[in-house]
Amino acid sequence: MAGETGQLRHPKAWLNGITLKEVEVYLSRQQDASTFDAVMALDDPSNPGAEYWSNLGEDSATITIDAGDGSGANIVFQGHFTHTEVNFGPRTVRAEGKCAVDKAVATRTDQPFVNTPVSGVVSQLAGKIGVGANVQGGGQMAGHTYDYSEYRYNTDYQNVWDAIQEMAYQVGNHAFVDASKNILNFVEPTWVEGNYNVVYTAPAESHQGGNTGPKSYDSSNVAIQLLCGHDCTLQGGSMFTADGTFSFDNKTYTGTAGGGQHQFYGAHPGRTQDQQQTRSSGDKALTDNHQWTIEVAAPGDPGVTASTGVTLSGTQSAWDQQYVMKTVTHRISVDNGYTMEIVATAGAGG
Repeated sequence: MAGETGQLRHPKAWLNGITLKEVEVYLSRQQDASTFDAVMALDDPSNPGAEYWSNLGEDSATITIDAGDGSGANIVFQGHFTHTEVNFGPRTVRAEGKCAVDKAVATRTDQPFVNTPVSGVVSQLAGKIGVGANVQGGGQMAGHTYDYSEYRYNTDYQNVWDAIQEMAYQVGNHAFVDASKNILNFVEPTWVEGNYNVVYTAPAESHQGGNTGPKSYDSSNVAIQLLCGHDCTLQGGSMFTADGTFSFDNKTYTGTAGGGQHQFYGAHPGRTQDQQQTRSSGDKALTDNHQWTIEVAAPGDPGVTASTGVTLSGTQSAWDQQYVMKTVTHRISVDNGYTMEIVATAGAGG
């Protein structure tokens, strides 16, 4: 399987240039925040000392990892500190932090948007939390209209993250912060950037001791662990219907997507025909994307982020296809070196 290089690695990690003993970085493509949890030696020459950690605010935090294989160092996390502690027994420092989603949830806005495209609303909201924006589509006007001459979207003191997610639902996009780049991706549900290949190779059959019974396998294939799942209820895809009365002409508009056995319905009043169709198509795509899942435990690769696509091959099954990342967790520890765990999903047709 991919990752079995046999190369001796000497991984290293830093937090704002401070050498780390251990670190866990959780990167999410979902609606939750990416996080880090790092441990370092208080007496390391790169450590600024107890006084620094006792007075630290929500300062910027950047985690950099070098896998030790000659490929160089990569930034895997950008965000801010949320908690620090010093253990004066073993003289270690522990620091925790979160990405910009945390600030988006904590930031309220009452800004009205009139005749503003969704892309414009999203870009302005991203600026409020200090992240860049990668926006696909979003040319439709944000919010509701009553006479087609004015579209209005009022944030009504909701938090910035909820407002961004509401815009994503309106146009059928998926919104998440890629903490490795500190950027808001407002993209199609199947959008990926880059690819990580997982090539499964079945272990050789063992005939040790004259075994002639059921097949048994050796344990040479241990560099990567692979777990595959399938949601049988989504076989053939799903069907989504969205409808609601539009007050301007008092008509009910309906949007339908898919034709699978499992049918879902949502009431969304005040939407135009185009908005209802977009909503049903987006909901179908997000649901069908969970038909197949994989979990991969592998040697760490700092180039793998929440935006990375995953391609599986070698199982000789429907699981051999491209997947969208759900989460990836990078870990460096004294006992296990540098490892990562990937959870990814795929829908009908990959």
